[in-house]
Amino acid sequence: MRRIADPNCDVQVLDMRNDASAQAKAKQYGIAGVPAVVVDGALADCCKTGGVDEATLRKLGIGQPLP
Repeated sequence: MRRIADPNCDVQVLDMRNDASAQAKAKQYGIAGVPAVVVDGALADCCKTGGVDEATLRKLGIGQPLP
């Protein structure tokens, strides 16, 4: 994510091992495995069935300059 995201994007990496807040967010977004990426409040499709896929994330606008 950090490699492909626009420098102006808000990229947050959360460690769910010992952080109850991060665990609650994962539950809220339906994250069942990691790594996972949430874009604009929704779990990316690639993260619902497998791992992070750069092509899918780019289709969601990751790596595009913000308007």
